[in-house]
Amino acid sequence: MKMALMIPTSTGMQQVQRAGYVAQRLMVSRTASFRTEIQPPRSTRPLCHSDRSLLIGSCFSENMGAILQRLKFPTTVNPFGISYHPVALGRCLERLASAKPYTQEELQEVDGMWLSFDHHSRFNAPTAEECLVGINSELATAAEELRHATHLFLTLGTAWGYTLPMEEGGQVVANCHRFPSSRFTKAMTPPFAAADSLFEGILRCSEVNPDLQVVLTVSPVRHWRDGAVENSRSKASLLLAAHELVCRLPDKCEYFPSYEIVVDDLRDYRFFEADMVHPNGVAVDYIWERMRESVVHESADEAIRDFDALAKAVAHRPRSRDVAAVSAFAKGQLGKLASLRMKYPYVDLAVEDAHFRSMLEHGITLYTLSGAAGSVDVQVKV
Repeated sequence: MKMALMIPTSTGMQQVQRAGYVAQRLMVSRTASFRTEIQPPRSTRPLCHSDRSLLIGSCFSENMGAILQRLKFPTTVNPFGISYHPVALGRCLERLASAKPYTQEELQEVDGMWLSFDHHSRFNAPTAEECLVGINSELATAAEELRHATHLFLTLGTAWGYTLPMEEGGQVVANCHRFPSSRFTKAMTPPFAAADSLFEGILRCSEVNPDLQVVLTVSPVRHWRDGAVENSRSKASLLLAAHELVCRLPDKCEYFPSYEIVVDDLRDYRFFEADMVHPNGVAVDYIWERMRESVVHESADEAIRDFDALAKAVAHRPRSRDVAAVSAFAKGQLGKLASLRMKYPYVDLAVEDAHFRSMLEHGITLYTLSGAAGSVDVQVKV
């Protein structure tokens, strides 16, 4: 008996190809994550709650510093205020290492306000004395912290620098203080010049604290006012400068890819604020989780959970009318604080203790009465 040879028609071939394509796509959908996820390498010297950290740099340093402080890591954040440029950051590091107080000769008086080109405007004051008190108080505290810190986190914001005329010092300023651009010369700082400035600052810090570990990162905040192309060039310069530092000081410096996590991992405007420039809270939390996995010691995971729960308890605002329930809540939290003190004797919980004791002693807003005139907070003695 002869067997007929079945030759697929062109339509049949298309159906076979389509079936193979569908099977291939199904296989891909089951195995692919459809994302380019970044898994930063583990730090050679991860952070614990018994360590001390100093964070200096752009507003992204403030974001990460706030999280570390919330979770009770001993942390000092931006003693000069927010600063973006690597040359200005290098100069700040050298000043911290020397601990030399600022003098009135280093200040500027403009329209009745005194300021420093090394500092953020939050230090500005109506008199030179007030300005120097604020500046030198934080300098002294941070200089002391530097000598005991285990980790220094440096966040680089932009390579575009604003330089004063030579008759005014010729320095790249940390903050322009809303002066007209005509007072400065704006220029891109090359990668090696940026690395040189930070290198000198890190060396000075290492002289007063040889065990200091440095974590470098580039801020994911885009400096859009400089322009799209100019911002990309700036970030490229900073990335090269950070790489150069890691190559020069491999046992001292590490790099954490916060910029790459936003640009190559998240890659979506839903992770930005309404200005489309600053990462939003979801993005910041995601970067923190990657940072925790990379830079924080895994033995700190339990403490992080404990202190996260504590922070949520402090932020809690009871709306119950039951005074006894609020009293029980405060007493319960004080009991938990006592347990946490025994578990983590090296962590300062004085602020939280004062909060819950004040809740018991002075009363708390229990509920809100809404009326025609608006909301009224009712204080109830507990």
